[in-house]
Amino acid sequence: MAYSWILFLVILFPFRGLAMNNLDVLPNHVQVLSSEGSLFGCRIHNLKISTIDPVLKTPSWVEVSVYESKKPSKKAVIILPPTGGVNVLDQGYANELCRENFHAVIVKRWLHQNEVTLDYSMHNSGALRAVEATTATLDFLMSFKIDRVGLLGTSIGAITGALVIGMDDRVQSSALIVGSARFADVVADSDESGAQSLRKKRMNLYQIQTIDDYRAELRKNIKYEPSEFLKNRISLPPSLILTATKDSTVMTTYQKELVTLLPGSKHIEIRGNHLDAIKKSFFFHRGKIVQFFKTTLAPVHP
Repeated sequence: MAYSWILFLVILFPFRGLAMNNLDVLPNHVQVLSSEGSLFGCRIHNLKISTIDPVLKTPSWVEVSVYESKKPSKKAVIILPPTGGVNVLDQGYANELCRENFHAVIVKRWLHQNEVTLDYSMHNSGALRAVEATTATLDFLMSFKIDRVGLLGTSIGAITGALVIGMDDRVQSSALIVGSARFADVVADSDESGAQSLRKKRMNLYQIQTIDDYRAELRKNIKYEPSEFLKNRISLPPSLILTATKDSTVMTTYQKELVTLLPGSKHIEIRGNHLDAIKKSFFFHRGKIVQFFKTTLAPVHP
């Protein structure tokens, strides 16, 4: 527990002023916003990556924090945060991974990320933009000859992660915490405040009588369901699935379906609700998560 408090304090009050090292030469479409020191001698580089909005086909951007490994490394883990954005747990995972000679990249935000409308198309636009933010990060890593990449997602980050896994075979392993492959059902059932507000407004506007009718409309209109892309991918990467036993934010049954959709995945069941599982994953299982990436992203020797 003392170690956890030290980690928490160092995350909140990082050392400042260290310069770039292996990332000295950046592509023209990548801008350095700031750099700072981190725990275990890693350097944090806050970057803005220019890209193209997949919906509007106009210039866009994604901001990331790169925790650069102290030693040269050809492996990295992309971290996709939960609803609400980057938190100290995401930063803690990044520090732990960096200590173990991974580059860790937290996808912080992107243009139009928080756009909300009553039109069902917002979910398709949101999915495309989240995937683009992740693939732009993958492209950035590949430009530095990093050839072994894992993905760590929590909550909505894990749902996005499942979609990315189904679309992009450059992701070679994943750890998904309280995620789901059934996005329409999560939107229909979730007790998360934003989902509840959206559900109430839509049901009033479109005169929808029941949750099942609302679910049917979502299923009819949402085009980017992670489950469909996972089913169609020929070869799936090894995955570690962490689920909550009593979750009403991302229903437990939807979480467990990921275990079935990702054959051969490892499964850790955590007692408690959505927030309990997120916190316990970090405080009691982060060592297993890091070890999972060390094993699945280890170099393959002929």
